[in-house]
Amino acid sequence: MYLPKLVIFDLDGTLIDSASGIHKATVQACVKLNLKVPTEEETRSFIGNGVTKLMERVLIQVCDVQDLHYTDALLEQFYIAYEQVCSNELPVVYPGIEEAFVYLEEQGVQLALVTNKPQRYIPDILNKLNWQHRFVSILGGDSLPVRKPSALPLIHTMNTAGETEAWMVGDSPVDQQAAANAQIPFVALTYGYNQGIPFNPNDCLLCGDNLHEILKA
Repeated sequence: MYLPKLVIFDLDGTLIDSASGIHKATVQACVKLNLKVPTEEETRSFIGNGVTKLMERVLIQVCDVQDLHYTDALLEQFYIAYEQVCSNELPVVYPGIEEAFVYLEEQGVQLALVTNKPQRYIPDILNKLNWQHRFVSILGGDSLPVRKPSALPLIHTMNTAGETEAWMVGDSPVDQQAAANAQIPFVALTYGYNQGIPFNPNDCLLCGDNLHEILKA
């Protein structure tokens, strides 16, 4: 299979299953403010557009709170809780990811990370997984003025890597739209947080539940 010079990865739901930790922090934040707590299934369905959007979805769809002035207070409590979660829990890496990294690196492909997770949490996660030196570029959701699905984070990453061709690997419509906006191919991983919207394989360069296997197929 022809490979590009650069592969850009999403993080949550693509490389690691972080929903459990995000859910724990969300529940703790809601409890602090005496709000109704979401189920883990609900939290999973809200992941993908950044933490602010996640909190807004919790307020509107779970707590039936239409006044989004509560968002800042809920965010503050979430950040406090999530710091502790990140400190205490080891991220769960999806099957096939480590093998895919090795395979791509052996082919001379550069790896990069573009996530909507706030930048403050990324170094600790990468250090725990020994991935801190794996990526030529790392962007969080607040690293630039805009985040995915804007094309800018992907284009910025390509410029940083010095490459004009790349693939985007992700698990959600946000990732797919970002790739489309940047006019690069999209590789869909079906196990993540797709907000209940299944991928059409015809709209993806590759689509499957194990990155290493679909790269080698």
